[in-house]
Amino acid sequence: MKRSLSMLLVLLLAAGLVPLPQARAEIVPYNVVEPIPVLFVHGYSDNGKSWTESEFYNYVQTLGAKVVSVDYGKYSKNDITSAKIDEIYTQAIRKLPPGKFDVVAHSMGGLLTRYYLLKHPEVRERVRRVIFVGTPNHGSPVAFLNRISDMIDDPEDYWPKGKNDPGVRAYRNLYKDYIDQMFDAYDGGMIGKTPFEAWLYEHHPEIIEKIKNGQFTEAGRNLKDLGTPVLPGGEHYRYSEAFEEYAKLIAGRAYEREYRALVYGSLWTSQADDSVSPTRQMIEESFVDEGTKIKEGTKSCAAWSLWLYCKGEENSAKNIVQDRLMYERFDLLHVVDEDGKEIVRENVVANLWLHRLWLDESFYRHLANLRNEYFPQYITIATVDDPGHVMGRWTVDQFIRNLNTWPNEDHDSVVPLSSVKITDWIDKKTSFLDRNVQILPDMRMSKDRDVQRKEGPFIAHSDQMHATDILRAEYENPLTGLDDQDAVLTIDPESPASKTGKIVVVRPNNESLGFAYKLKIKSPVKAAVRILERDAYQTWERMNEVNLVRGDYEGYQGEYAIKTDENVRDYVIVASDPVEVSYEPEGDSAGIGTYPYYVQLLDSTVKGNKAIQTFRVIQRADDDSMGGFDEKDFIFKLNGRIVRNPQLSVTKQTIRSASNVLLALDYSGSMNGLPKLLSMASAEDFMIRLQGKTKAKVGVLGFTDQMKVLSGLTDQYELAGKTVYVELDGGTALYDAVVTGSRMLSGERGKKSMLLLTDGMDEDSEASLEEAIDAAKQANVALYIIGMGDANLDVLQTMANATGGKLMYTYAPDELADLYNTVTEQRDYIYTLQCEAPDGEDSQVLTIEMTQNRSNVAEAAFDFGGIRDSVAGIVAKSKKLWRDLKEAY
Repeated sequence: MKRSLSMLLVLLLAAGLVPLPQARAEIVPYNVVEPIPVLFVHGYSDNGKSWTESEFYNYVQTLGAKVVSVDYGKYSKNDITSAKIDEIYTQAIRKLPPGKFDVVAHSMGGLLTRYYLLKHPEVRERVRRVIFVGTPNHGSPVAFLNRISDMIDDPEDYWPKGKNDPGVRAYRNLYKDYIDQMFDAYDGGMIGKTPFEAWLYEHHPEIIEKIKNGQFTEAGRNLKDLGTPVLPGGEHYRYSEAFEEYAKLIAGRAYEREYRALVYGSLWTSQADDSVSPTRQMIEESFVDEGTKIKEGTKSCAAWSLWLYCKGEENSAKNIVQDRLMYERFDLLHVVDEDGKEIVRENVVANLWLHRLWLDESFYRHLANLRNEYFPQYITIATVDDPGHVMGRWTVDQFIRNLNTWPNEDHDSVVPLSSVKITDWIDKKTSFLDRNVQILPDMRMSKDRDVQRKEGPFIAHSDQMHATDILRAEYENPLTGLDDQDAVLTIDPESPASKTGKIVVVRPNNESLGFAYKLKIKSPVKAAVRILERDAYQTWERMNEVNLVRGDYEGYQGEYAIKTDENVRDYVIVASDPVEVSYEPEGDSAGIGTYPYYVQLLDSTVKGNKAIQTFRVIQRADDDSMGGFDEKDFIFKLNGRIVRNPQLSVTKQTIRSASNVLLALDYSGSMNGLPKLLSMASAEDFMIRLQGKTKAKVGVLGFTDQMKVLSGLTDQYELAGKTVYVELDGGTALYDAVVTGSRMLSGERGKKSMLLLTDGMDEDSEASLEEAIDAAKQANVALYIIGMGDANLDVLQTMANATGGKLMYTYAPDELADLYNTVTEQRDYIYTLQCEAPDGEDSQVLTIEMTQNRSNVAEAAFDFGGIRDSVAGIVAKSKKLWRDLKEAY
């Protein structure tokens, strides 16, 4: 019986009379990703076991991923560009299964990885992402110091005549002349106020030029055997001639100082300080670089010499790796005035190999970006020491003043934090996937806007391979480093939603599979936007740009059509500035339009029986304000009826064409750190650039929750610019600043403009938004506003529109200078429409559009009821007064 039923079922299935159950793929939870092999690469003085003994290495294996460790430990002190080390790296990769894999590299292993991938594009195409941990991507100050200290200590290894090298002797004589001119014996003198390099710049500029001119020429090829046989193959050049010449300059100074210390004793050295910061002359004996073994404070240190250089137990300064690791650049000269303003800065290439690696890699990645070709994601991590902890803070200017190529940046004993910026894009907004991370104990502000700051403990350089929690967070959340789930926008047909951020991951759920959707992207600024399609391994193969165009007065819009597919795990939207992403079924919207112009309404006012409307015409392609149109180019309607005899006028203006320009700067607490520094510097530069381009009087107003006039209106632009450097702090009284600035301008003749910069919302003003706008309008002041950070863009846009000004926004403080220049140069055309309202209708809706369907339809509402009521009231009072007078007489 059972056999008969089975046969019957088979026959029915074959005939198609009984439908088979439909298989449907279930989407796994977002945080579950197919495991991918991982290649681990160790650093200087380590070996393959350094990774295999770490918890993170073992953790990755528990995910089911194949792991392999590159072990070049036997050759770690040799040239990392050698053919032998290349072979070792290749053999390790062959142990991995075919397909994509990740790389996790510590310290020098990151440099080795970058060089290897640059030379092997066929391998590069297989790499999904590289996590660099404490990699000296732009060089290590320790290696720089090691090489110069060895040159001073053993000059005969570098120059045929050692201390008597003609160049060294020449610099020693120059230093002697410097001392004779600048040092008034036992009276403090000028040493320390005018460094030797600055003196050379003033009296012997040919020396500075000689050093600069050698920065792209190889040196050091004919050295003696420094103790490490160089393996064949790879790059042959060492450091630059500029570095060698600078080393001679340092040596000449060191030998002259040594001589004077022996002759005059410690009294001379206590006063002669042209190179060592007084607070950093003593160095703890505990200072040890884990890689090089160079120790400070050992018995061979010469405390009276230039910089307290020392010889360690292991003379690792001799090996060629020091040349591969030392600073890519150094500051030859950095001169500031009494106010700390930079006068001149000469930045010189020392490490030719690192510099060439940076250039070649930047070019390849930029080209791949432009061509939408695949390239790996780079994640760089540096752990930063807290200010009170001395161990590990190998700042170069502990020894040599002005050697601050990356000023005011602490690092983890090897890595200058600026070095996590591996590439320098021609357009920095296209550096979209790479993520640079600083682990900061106290979340201090970084000078690099491209660096993500995360709170965490300081971890010594040699222990970073054991920082399992940090590495796991970066490995599991490569897009954000915190929790990628927070960036996910799930497509759910039953519950429409949106997500805002610089990274948004759009992920379909089961119910949305197989349907077409339109992703809608909005931004207050014209952000650069990319969309990547990723598979189950989080690997992207396709990348597309989304062009955001002017959508409405609030900002820009773009659209991207998708059809959800089981083969596409998610869509990653990466933008240069925060964007809002939403979705809707394909065909549900008319879209944002394709018309070439956009009508942006500004101020709407009623005067008697006339409606007065100001507006701009913006060309959507390049966002320029356009002139040259007249009433024949527009269709004006009031309550749907064509306006008869419209009066249209247009004025061309720029902030330079104003007779008076007031700069209003936000000094509130939220601006502290880098934003305030860049704000002040950009503001001064703005003032100076106005010189010769306008005859306007300029002034400066600083505001927090208090107002401070820094400069009244004057034609002394440079003096006004210098007044921006003040220490103010407090809350944000934005509206009061507009009122105060408008009062400053109210008594002046001609066109008046206020350039206002702020990063926040109003918190402490006595005036309201409406009162601030009224004050500006009554004083005939146009508000040009630069918003940044957490500024309330809706409020700022309202203020700019109501006064005929303009709003610009930046997410990054280092773009302020460009925005100031934009404000200075940009032409602005303001159209003014006047038309009479029909009798008997109090509420009127005005619409403006361009003919031939060239623009959007802009709409403004006018209320004439209040005017008419007021007029009727006046008439009624007049009649009553007349009757009263008649009765009285």
